[in-house]
Order: sequence, then C-alpha cells, then structure tokens
Amino acid sequence: MTEHGRVSLDHFLARVGSAPRAELREVALEARLDQLVDLPAATAARMVAPYTWLLSRVGDTGITLTKAGYLPPSVVEEAMAALGDRVDWIGKANREDLTVPVLHFRESAQRMRLVRKLKGRLVLSPAGRRLRDDPVALAGHLVDSLLEDPDASQPDAVRQAACLLLLATAAGRPVQKRATGPFLAAYLTYAGWTRGGRDPLTPSESSSLARDAEDVLVYLGAIRSGLWSDPAGPATDDGVLLARYALGRPAVAPPDARGTPTAGTASTYVLRVELTGSDPLVWRRITVPGDLTLSQLHEVLQAALGWEDYHLFRFRVGERMFMEASDWDDGTELITDPDSVTLQEVMPAVGAFEYEYDFGDSWQHGLVVESIEQDDFRAQPRCTDGANACPPEDVGGIGGYAEFLEALDDPEHEQHDSMLEWTGGPFDAAAFDRAASSERLRIASALM
Repeated sequence: MTEHGRVSLDHFLARVGSAPRAELREVALEARLDQLVDLPAATAARMVAPYTWLLSRVGDTGITLTKAGYLPPSVVEEAMAALGDRVDWIGKANREDLTVPVLHFRESAQRMRLVRKLKGRLVLSPAGRRLRDDPVALAGHLVDSLLEDPDASQPDAVRQAACLLLLATAAGRPVQKRATGPFLAAYLTYAGWTRGGRDPLTPSESSSLARDAEDVLVYLGAIRSGLWSDPAGPATDDGVLLARYALGRPAVAPPDARGTPTAGTASTYVLRVELTGSDPLVWRRITVPGDLTLSQLHEVLQAALGWEDYHLFRFRVGERMFMEASDWDDGTELITDPDSVTLQEVMPAVGAFEYEYDFGDSWQHGLVVESIEQDDFRAQPRCTDGANACPPEDVGGIGGYAEFLEALDDPEHEQHDSMLEWTGGPFDAAAFDRAASSERLRIASALM
C-alpha cells in the first residue's frame, strides 16, 4: 500500500476492485495526473504564507508559552491575522484554547515537525530552520508530510484518506466534509478498511481520518474553510495545482545499496548505540557516512531507535560538549554547535562517545564506533541489527519506563488501565523491526 513509506495512488488503485478502480481512474483523469506539474515559487510563497509567518515569528529565540502551554493572546491575534480569510471563525481570537483555527494550525506545525515545545517555549525544529526561507521546499515538506510517515505513528488509513482528499482536490471537486465523506468512505472501504472488522466505514468516520489533512489544505488556501460557510466549496485554483504537484511528486527512489558515488573516497562508520540502563536492553547497529554533522547524526539516531524528536539533545566526546548553546548555556562548559562539526571530525578513530536525549527524562545512550571503512560510495544510513522497542516519549526516564512495564505486565496493577490508555493500547517491549527502522532512516536521510 505504500512505496518507500509514501502512500501512492497507483498502489491504492491496486488495492480496490476493478469496478471502483475504473471509477477512481476517472477522478484521476479529471485531475490530469498524467501531466506532471511544477509549483511556481510565487504560488508556493502565497500558499505557505501562514507557515512562513509562524516560522519567522518563532524565530531563533522562540515564543514563551502560557503556563498551560498555549500561545499567548497577542500571538493568537497575530496568527488569526496571518490565517486571514482562509479560516472561517466568528469567536474571539485571544485565548488559543478557545480559538480553534489557531490551536489546530499550531498543532499542525508541530505534527509536521516545523516547531516543537521546549521548556515552556515554542521553538523551531531543525526542519523549520532549514525550510523557513524556501517556500517551494516548505510546500513540498507539508504535502509530503500528509502522505509519508517516517515514524510509523499513523495508521495507513490516515495517509490513504489524505491521498484521496488530495485526489478530490486535484480534480477540482467539492472537498469539504459533506461532499467528501461519502467519497472517502466508499474508497477506503473498497481498499479493505472496515469498522469492527466487518461494517463499512461511515462518511463521518472517513472524514475524521482526513481531518488533519483537510486542516492543512485549509491553512494553505487549497480549499476553503467550511466551519460556518458552505461546507462543500470547491478547491481553489492554487489548491488544484498544489494537489496535482503533491500526487505527482515521486517517492524518494530506493538508493543504490552501495550509496552515492563520490569524487574520492568516503568514510563509512559502523556504530552500535545502546540505551543505557534499559531492561530489556534497547540497542541498534547502524551504518552511516562519516560526513554527517552531529545534528544529522541526532536525526539518524532518532529514526533508528524510534524516538519522536520532541526534545533537546547533546553529544559528549571526552570533555567536549556538542549542543545548541542557546538551549543550555550556563557558561560552565565549552559548548560547540552540533551543526558545525561532523562525525568523522570528532571521532576520527574507533572509540566511544555519549548521546543524551530529553534532558527531563535524561535518556543516556552509549555509542561505540565499531569500525571505519573507506569506499568510493557515500553510505546511506541503514540499520543492520538491533533488539527491543524504544520506550514511549515522556514516560519518565529509565525508572519511569520500568514502572510503566510493570504496570502493563500486571492486569491487577492500579495503573494498568491508565497506562494502557496513555500508550494507546498494548506495548511490546521486545518488538523490533529492522526493515522498519531502516525505512525510517531512509526517509529521515532524504529530508536532511
């Protein structure tokens, strides 16, 4: 159903029967998906303007959030002005928790890893910094985020619903809930999605699967908000173009197994990373190019292990500390920007170093450079071995994780039900899928 982690319309067509497949192909013909299109820079800039505003407003210093974790009233008013007539809202626009368009807009930026919450502030993510001045790349990132899931955190049905919503948009069809719900329900059911393993999905259930994608398309001006106005408006001209562009963008091709040819030789590192103190022991063996910056190595480790990149990180090599100085600089240690140095510069030979993620839970990782080889090809990051599942985010560190597993393992434990609800269902601490880990690495490296 997916191609290299990305929902593909061709693969979706292969899942449904011949009759509905023919009907869906008619919609694809209306969308002119046989004709690849580019997204002009001016169009991209116009569409991503609200997200560009947010990235600029957050800036290098961040936005201080309220004690409850919301944007302050003054910023909520600015956000409503930035969204303009793309959203339909008649309530007050000062408290974020009561201003639904701004709340969902900010959450969408977090979900697509443009910003994150950190120590009471909203700050830029590495992707947000990289994309804030490139509207075409930002637009591509936003639509790719609807169809790709590098963390395997979303059900396929969510991304398939987004694919169908983009198809309806590309075809210029009405795309709000009342019109799109039956369309989504029919084709998601054809593709094998049911309710309770038996009953067809309802239009309401199917629309809920596409809600996040619909919100993003509204913020981009691709479709018109239908909260208070006609909920069955057509896509905008910009929206048709963006949807055609999104569905025509190929999934990143699988790399040559050897990597990328280089003019000279390239260093290939084999690293073993262990989550210190974890029981069962969480570890991975990964192959990476030596010219990764430490910031990029952080992204690789997040993908390989299964973390969600919600928090700060730092590396320690001997007495040297590598982290963003603005995040934790008390003047007592020499701190180096992890964007400014590469793995091969700080670890030119085999040896050990440390990686810490989330200074609250303090997840300590031990890394060992097991070997360094020279090759004519630049290696692609991949996972070659490992064991056991990554703990859930914000579980409370090693001690909290042990208590979490104890509660889950004992149905009589007083926190058993609450932990099951918190984690969203059963949790298998022994689970490890090397192929899935490598797939997350492939997508993460493609976005670096």
